[in-house]
Amino acid sequence: MGSIHAPDYASLCMGNFEEHFIFNPSKNRHFPKLLEYYRFIDILCIFQGNPDELKDFGNLLNGFKNNLKFTCEFSKEKIHFLEMWVIINNGTLSTMLFCKETDRNTLLLPFCWLHSTQNG
Repeated sequence: MGSIHAPDYASLCMGNFEEHFIFNPSKNRHFPKLLEYYRFIDILCIFQGNPDELKDFGNLLNGFKNNLKFTCEFSKEKIHFLEMWVIINNGTLSTMLFCKETDRNTLLLPFCWLHSTQNG
């Protein structure tokens, strides 16, 4: 991500955006529909509304004048967040490991190393 401080700066900027836009009922008409909201690197929110309202929420977030771009994926059963599936089952959230189809083992076998690096 560049500088060692870039993740901290990105987190501060996103926190400011959340405070002024996402959690501000006067600028976010969909605020009452956000049942849960989680952010680490990506954002996961549990939204109570229909798919059109969720699409409108995504458009609203992208309509604010800033350098942020939001994408919106939704499902009534499960969605991937970071490296896990978040599954809703009988009103309860659970998680399971998510592996992308392109995920592969990138470890090198010992014979792939130069001889000088194998012995220290």
